[in-house]
Amino acid sequence: MDFSFLMKRVVLCLGLSAGLCTLLACSPMPSAIKQQQQFIQSDLLTNPDIEHYQLTADNFTLNVHANGRADQAVMVWIHGTPGSWQDSAYLITEPSLTSEIRVVSFDRPGWGLSQYQDQAKPVANMQAQAKLISPLIQHLKQKYPELPLILVGHSWGASLAPIIAEHNPQQVDGLLLLAGGMSKQLTQARWYNKFASSSVGHYLLSLSDMGKQLNQANLDMFALQDGLADSPERLASLKIPVVLVQGGKDHLVDPKNADFAERYLPTQHSKVVRLAEQGHFMQVEQVALISRCTYALVNNKLNDCG
Repeated sequence: MDFSFLMKRVVLCLGLSAGLCTLLACSPMPSAIKQQQQFIQSDLLTNPDIEHYQLTADNFTLNVHANGRADQAVMVWIHGTPGSWQDSAYLITEPSLTSEIRVVSFDRPGWGLSQYQDQAKPVANMQAQAKLISPLIQHLKQKYPELPLILVGHSWGASLAPIIAEHNPQQVDGLLLLAGGMSKQLTQARWYNKFASSSVGHYLLSLSDMGKQLNQANLDMFALQDGLADSPERLASLKIPVVLVQGGKDHLVDPKNADFAERYLPTQHSKVVRLAEQGHFMQVEQVALISRCTYALVNNKLNDCG
């Protein structure tokens, strides 16, 4: 759900009026994101240890990347919107994870190289996304049947992760939800989503490559309303360990989503971690915490996460 931040940058690039730019509170790209982008080019894309492969089922191909020893667990990263497998750059190369955990990352359906074979197109439906991702989950569980499989979702990916678990109750053994929208009411379309969906906004965004991504991301954002409609029942029915982490200074996902989730998650096997000073980009700024919480889920010692 990095839509708002990127929207500001695209509007600037399109040269809209100074008044609108002021309204958008234009700001530079966070230094941590710049550093990650540099790392992707200098280290991630040239890393010989990362396995790259494609998994095809039902006329759909998932673009998958993996690294690490499958000794203790398999961790599956689910990126937000817009995004790609590269959002996991620091995690899929993190020694504390890859020394004992097989870290798997992929382009979500409709993003990057994860596309229908006959035609590339958005997949702006959460149930459809979960269905298309399920062959990967089943493949990994068949390949590593003795290891716990942990889904780690960020932003839109965190909203999607419980639905994937619902589709694969025998394969998914734990959830780590980072800065994700859990409540339909707290994830309603904002003014910039409505602007982007207007004919004028859609056209202006289509003038740049980043803008085209935002048009697609906007479809994801509107899909949250249907996808999270039964979120209370879904969260309450989870029978696997769940850790949810939310930043208090997240300006893209309302921190109250953590309160909402805590209200419905089964208390006996869930933990909600609130980081008062944390923003949205945990995959960049909280790598050590993500590693620690993943192991906490693997060992079912949720108090080790925090």
